[in-house]
Amino acid sequence: MRPKRLQKWFILFLAAVFLVSLAVPGWAAGQGKSNNKGKANVTGSVQEQEKESQQLKEERANDGQASGEIKKEREENKDLEREQEQDREQEREQEQDREQMQVKEQERERVGEAVYNADGLRLRLEVELEKETRAGLKEDELPEKSDRAGLQKLAEELAAKLAAQPGDLPLMHRLAVYYRNLRDYDKAVSLCQEILAADPANQPALVLMALSYREKGDYAAAIAQLQQLLAENETVGHSVYAYLGILHEAAGNLAQAVESVEKAVYAAGTGQKEYRYRLGELYARANVPGLKIFVHGRKVTPDVPPLIENGRTMAPVRAIAEALGLKVAYENGTVLITNPADGKTITLFAGRPEALAGNQKITLEAAAEIKGDRLFVPLRFVGETLGASVEYIGEGRIVTVD
Repeated sequence: MRPKRLQKWFILFLAAVFLVSLAVPGWAAGQGKSNNKGKANVTGSVQEQEKESQQLKEERANDGQASGEIKKEREENKDLEREQEQDREQEREQEQDREQMQVKEQERERVGEAVYNADGLRLRLEVELEKETRAGLKEDELPEKSDRAGLQKLAEELAAKLAAQPGDLPLMHRLAVYYRNLRDYDKAVSLCQEILAADPANQPALVLMALSYREKGDYAAAIAQLQQLLAENETVGHSVYAYLGILHEAAGNLAQAVESVEKAVYAAGTGQKEYRYRLGELYARANVPGLKIFVHGRKVTPDVPPLIENGRTMAPVRAIAEALGLKVAYENGTVLITNPADGKTITLFAGRPEALAGNQKITLEAAAEIKGDRLFVPLRFVGETLGASVEYIGEGRIVTVD
């Protein structure tokens, strides 16, 4: 029995060993798989970390690049803004220049156009006369009137210089111009009086005083200065006579205004036709009757006044022809007018609506007529046949022949 029991335990032992041998490789394999899995997990984690790190680096690099681009873009925007601001500033300056040019152009048009009313003509004449006040001064010594600060500074400097050099006429003249441009008319007048005390015929000072007095509203004093100018100077421009006429008109002296503007018309000759229109207005205002004839700017007053018949100006032929420098011969109702300059002739016949220009027969719009021992002829025909232009100004009833 004992051997059988031993045999039984031995078989159980072998069976246990066999089972263990079967279990150990499986466990070992499981352990290997577990280890491999752990290793794989670690490897995956490292790779992920490296990947994340790489991504982070790339993101940082991208951020850095983006930051650089943003910074560059900002700098470019700043440059663009600076350029735009410079462009805007340049546009503002150009706009200011355009506005200044426009103002100057409007001023030139306002005072330069052929205006016939008193105010418009006065402005233009004052611009012309102002040139007289600047005689002898250099352009760089005459800043714009709008630059009041610059003018004030220059005036102060000149006043100090004049205090050190009293009696210097050129300095006094220049300073007087500055004071007038600064509208300090009393100082301008005072300096002009000092200049005239040393040089009574000083034309720039006399004109400057007249302009200063007018701007103060003292027309009587302004008129007195221009009359002194005319008395001291044998030859003056037509603008002085015309301006004197405007001052007389402003002061209510219509007769003197008419006389002064007539002299302006004569001094201007065939030019400055606006004076003639102004004179027509003055004739109308002063109720000066009759037809007035001006030949080359000179007023012609025949002993028998001209007249208008059926819209035509009929004038005594001798007075008009001689004013034009023509020779007149009258015999038995026939008048021969000769132009000594070129020998051209016109033959007129009393009571007949015909004439001869040289040997060419011409039909007149109105026949020549004898009135008060004077032969009246159509003025336009005579003037235009001999190469002159004839114009009629309705206001004031003026006929001009040039």
